[in-house]
Amino acid sequence: MSALSGQVRRDALPDAANTPPDVECPLCGYNLHGLGEPRCPECGYRFDWADLLDPTRRRHPYLFEHHPERNVGSFIRTLGGALRPRTFWRGLHPAQPSRPRRLAAYWAVSAVAYTLAVIGPVAYDTIELARWNARTYATDRAKTLSWVNASAEYRARIVAQFGSVEAYLNARHPKPMTAAWLANIVRTQRLDLGAVAAALSPLPWPWLVLLALLVFQVSMAKARIRTAHVLRCVVYSIDLTCWLALVVGVGSVVHRVNLAFAVVGPRTWIARVFSDRNFVWIVVATIVLCLLASTYRLTVAYRHYLKFPRPVATVLLAHGVALLALVNLLAVPMWLR
Repeated sequence: MSALSGQVRRDALPDAANTPPDVECPLCGYNLHGLGEPRCPECGYRFDWADLLDPTRRRHPYLFEHHPERNVGSFIRTLGGALRPRTFWRGLHPAQPSRPRRLAAYWAVSAVAYTLAVIGPVAYDTIELARWNARTYATDRAKTLSWVNASAEYRARIVAQFGSVEAYLNARHPKPMTAAWLANIVRTQRLDLGAVAAALSPLPWPWLVLLALLVFQVSMAKARIRTAHVLRCVVYSIDLTCWLALVVGVGSVVHRVNLAFAVVGPRTWIARVFSDRNFVWIVVATIVLCLLASTYRLTVAYRHYLKFPRPVATVLLAHGVALLALVNLLAVPMWLR
């Protein structure tokens, strides 16, 4: 193979006898030795001999999979390059080896960023509320006890319901760092399990789409396509969590800054835009736009990278199946109530 490197032209067709014995179809792994036409008889993939026989073409200039020596730079360039799907997928071909571990790491970075952006503000508010409750524990118990002693009728109702005033005080003001105290903090924060699950729903989305695409593969002529190539298409097309993390993170910071200024002055138009209700709709709109963009990008990947027949129908059906699966997953917190 090394003797052919640098001499292979893009449209050159080697003789059957000159084809290296170990050359394989990059999509399905079928041995192409003795093949004169640049088309795999197993999966139908049309390739360029130069991509398979020239080692210099097997390393992408900046792809995250191929450059572990500069993780940050390759991640940023890959994230930005995928925003131009036609250019990105035309410059990436299946003969360039796929590394599933690097793909999983690429997804994990964006997933962690989004998780922190969603959970971070809630966790910060919860910790601050817990600290405040711990500081005011004795004072609040004293005030509540004074209200109970002030009314005999109120005291009688409390004793009838809780058994004693002390039980009522422990229920209303549980001791810090106990299970009841933590449960009270969560209840005060109005944390809804369904809302948290919905906010984190973009995390499993790429994997649901991947499973749906693999199911479709089984019943189609390209069933022998290696899973790593489908994974590559999904990960680089549905990396919406990075952009969602940016929107949620910036929005949370702006929201809290405006709340701080609203304490000492009138609410600005930015504070009104990033109010609690509007901020939720901003995140929802961003998720919808990211889903539409990822659908288009995945369609381009299937058309130019995998050269898949009917890529639009395949991607839309996969998204439909993934959406049904996601709805069922989101219904689990409701069953647990």
